[in-house]
Amino acid sequence: MDLKNYTVVATGKIRPCAYEKLKNMVNMLDWQQGGRMPKEELEARLAQADAVYSAGNVRFTQELLAKAPKLKVVAQAMVGYDNVDLAAMAERNVLLGNTPGVLVDAVADLAYGLLLDSARRITQGDAHVKAGLWGQRKPFGLTSDLAGKTLGIIGMGDIGCEIAIRAQASKMKVIYHNRRQREDDEKRQVRYVSQEELLAQADFVTGRRFRNPPPYGPWLPDGKPACSSAPVRRDRSRLQFSCYISSCVLLLNEFYHP
Repeated sequence: MDLKNYTVVATGKIRPCAYEKLKNMVNMLDWQQGGRMPKEELEARLAQADAVYSAGNVRFTQELLAKAPKLKVVAQAMVGYDNVDLAAMAERNVLLGNTPGVLVDAVADLAYGLLLDSARRITQGDAHVKAGLWGQRKPFGLTSDLAGKTLGIIGMGDIGCEIAIRAQASKMKVIYHNRRQREDDEKRQVRYVSQEELLAQADFVTGRRFRNPPPYGPWLPDGKPACSSAPVRRDRSRLQFSCYISSCVLLLNEFYHP
């Protein structure tokens, strides 16, 4: 089989090592300049496509798939596939590939690192010392232990379970809220609660931020999305969040509530 007879359309920039391999193996219609490909250009290329290398920046709808009559497979360089109309793909016998599990431990490590940083104020302490305030005996304030505290996880999927393991290694209790209760709570030594109970009981809150609005994704009472590694003060007057979306970890943000 001569793969050079197959046309592969890339919807976004590809890492150089993968790009060179694909370019030498297939007829590659690439988009290496970054940014989003113009709709007209994408549709013109899809008309020729046997396969698509998706950077996750395109929604594969029934309408878009109709522009690709030769399409056989879509390979996504990501875990999620909520940008794909699965029914439309099945109707057209188009296969879908993704990368499940590849970043579970990496994201759990980073989310747990943010949790530890939120409790112990590591980055704030580093800035305090570098600014010379420690040498001036300027007060820094107290930090929080993780041991004995309760971690609330919103979204107990693969990543949530791995965060729970790391939290339990720090002697934390773990409660969680999910679309549905898991069947392995006893084995994992976790407890299922409602989202309201979780926010009332947890000292820290961590979770996945969903693209979908309620009722499909968990949101905080004032409409802000549920985020990860949030220490929840008992007076509930201040929440500090650091959020991750799938495999992406974002910077710390602070939200204040009345």
